[in-house]
Amino acid sequence: MGIPELDTKNEEVTQHVDWDKAYNSEIFKKIVKKRYGFVIPALLIYIALFLIQFAIGLKKDQTLVLGNLNTFYLYTLILYPVLWGAAYWFTKYSNKHIYPLEDELVKEFGKVEKH
Repeated sequence: MGIPELDTKNEEVTQHVDWDKAYNSEIFKKIVKKRYGFVIPALLIYIALFLIQFAIGLKKDQTLVLGNLNTFYLYTLILYPVLWGAAYWFTKYSNKHIYPLEDELVKEFGKVEKH
């Protein structure tokens, strides 16, 4: 996918995309819809997970679970792998659903120029 291969041994090649036309295209609207369709729910889930710790009173709970770590601290630490997992999941999702559309957009609205 993407730009067709060019013989560029002794030439400089640049690519220009007409973003004004691309921005108004159906492909661009699909890309935005797919990104928001992933990012907004993921963000809401993360915020909900973050707020749960306050709702169930983990902030006030001083029960030591592991050494000197209380339940609030451990729950907060759990959110880091959750966030990294979401980033990994978004990368996989983008590779499958978003990047092919971006390649299609560049093919349709891009121009390759040799200098």
